[in-house]
Amino acid sequence: MNKLEYLIKTFSRTKRKDYENYILNAIWQKTNYLNIRPVTQQYVKGDNNKYYLIDLYFPQINVGVEVDEAFHKKNTKSDLKRELTIEEKLSSIRESSLFELKRIDATLPLQKLTERIETVSAEIKEKIVDKKITEWDTDVSIKEQIKKKEYISIDDFYRFRLITDVANQLFFKNYKG
Repeated sequence: MNKLEYLIKTFSRTKRKDYENYILNAIWQKTNYLNIRPVTQQYVKGDNNKYYLIDLYFPQINVGVEVDEAFHKKNTKSDLKRELTIEEKLSSIRESSLFELKRIDATLPLQKLTERIETVSAEIKEKIVDKKITEWDTDVSIKEQIKKKEYISIDDFYRFRLITDVANQLFFKNYKG
């Protein structure tokens, strides 16, 4: 799947959530950096068989964006617990890059909302520059990346669509299905 297809599929996951869709797309457009890979609805496993979804996540810089719609104002206690769990899980994966969550209040008036989107986008851009992200982490095949580095790390952010992709890319097999 090429970048355009990936982006279209990624940002279409927020259908039926108008405010979230507007804000996430605005952040992506204002960040304006085609080498960072966004993930919407990023799954994070919690404790006791719970899981959480981050509205927008940039694994290359370990930054998430959470859109707080009106119902979040009634769930502040559970939202805080959720945020602390996500932060703990994602910070423990990469010691060199603690997880950072950016919150955007979707109930703000348009001018304030636009300013918040601008601020968050600028902070994300700054992280991208600091990390020196030079290519989309799927521009080079996984197999070629592993051959070049000669090892696999959690910081590689590899993603696979099918089990056969795991076998073929990580273990240099040639399975068809």
